[in-house]
Amino acid sequence: MDPKKIEAIKNWPRPTSVTEIRSFLGLAGYYRRFVEAHVLETIPVELHEDLSFEEQPVKILAREVKKLRNRDIPYVKVLWRNHGEREATWELESALQKRYPHLFQMES
Repeated sequence: MDPKKIEAIKNWPRPTSVTEIRSFLGLAGYYRRFVEAHVLETIPVELHEDLSFEEQPVKILAREVKKLRNRDIPYVKVLWRNHGEREATWELESALQKRYPHLFQMES
């Protein structure tokens, strides 16, 4: 990318109205097409008839046991398809094992 264009954007006067903000965002959106690093790869998502979709677990990242007064509750941290590790969630191990038994067979 041309350094002069980058400098022009850096030195762009600060917008003072909604119209000026929209104008700048339009310009930025236009030039975004030409920045290679901005391109995001997409992964197809299978939709149901009602346009909903079901998340699929990829793997178990961690295990933890919550200790209550008279029982232990095992949890697993699950990485879901189309999500990064920062978006992994803690789920009840028993519920996940019932719904996705293949996930626990892969661990063995």
